[in-house]
Amino acid sequence: MDCIKCEGHVVKNGLDRNLRQRFICKTCGKTFSLNTGKSEKVKSQQRIVLHLLLAGCEIKDISEKLEIEETKLKNWKKKYLGKEINPKKALLSINTLLIIFNAMEKGRLAKIVTKPTKLLRK
Repeated sequence: MDCIKCEGHVVKNGLDRNLRQRFICKTCGKTFSLNTGKSEKVKSQQRIVLHLLLAGCEIKDISEKLEIEETKLKNWKKKYLGKEINPKKALLSINTLLIIFNAMEKGRLAKIVTKPTKLLRK
């Protein structure tokens, strides 16, 4: 097995509180277990949040709808999008976007039937 950080040689280093094997890298000293990393739920939430931010939704609205702390959302925005991305106005409502993104995550996008919005009518 190789280190997840530097790909150096690792050895066993006891157990964590859930009785999973821990390892330590002889090269960089990093400790980890085989389950170290983000869960699929967190990755899915991050994808949805980043899509909503790119679509122009406000962090406050996203925080309320998805029940995620605003500071966490701001950190994700800063880490993955930077300061340059700051749309002025959302193209669709946050509720419509959440329905679309949830359907995308579940692979059911083709089943969504959308109605024309007021933005399309002039």
